[in-house]
Amino acid sequence: MSSSRTMLACTFGITCLSLLLIDPASAQLSETEPSVEAQIELFSNWMEGQIEIRNLPGIVVGVISGDDLVWAKGFGYADVESERAMETTTRFRMASHSKLFTATAIMQLREQGKIRLDDPVTDYLPWFTYKMAAPDDPPITIEHLLTHSSGLPREASSHWTDFDFPTEEEVRELIGNREAPFSPEVRWKYSNLA
Repeated sequence: MSSSRTMLACTFGITCLSLLLIDPASAQLSETEPSVEAQIELFSNWMEGQIEIRNLPGIVVGVISGDDLVWAKGFGYADVESERAMETTTRFRMASHSKLFTATAIMQLREQGKIRLDDPVTDYLPWFTYKMAAPDDPPITIEHLLTHSSGLPREASSHWTDFDFPTEEEVRELIGNREAPFSPEVRWKYSNLA
């Protein structure tokens, strides 16, 4: 089963659960409609089936209302070999999924008037002294980072998945010692540095 089909199935399941839980207090429930608890149990059974059918190692699902986590549950295994159960506190390697949260936070700051997308990154990170591809390149902006049009390479050095994440000092050194392969705004290129 491809990872995109697996993600689609999980997204569909989570969407269904969230639709079931949207403000249940305001809904007029008839005696034939299941309670929220019954709907959660139905979803949990469905998710356990998906774990088995799709041969997924495990997943954690959470439902948030406003700023509150109202329900969460782990399904399957965090470690299949040792049969360590997936728990709501299981840590995941977020990798590039974190870009979604970062972009959302940046857009919220923009809406609040605290930043502008055309602000140079150095306004916020003065140490961000990447060697540009050409001497007349414009500064790298927040928008360049969000749209992967900054000219930064894909990686600073090796992938960080098998190691501890580098310290801020290590990141500064990695960035300061690298040269951009192309100028900002020239083209799109995915970058883990963005």
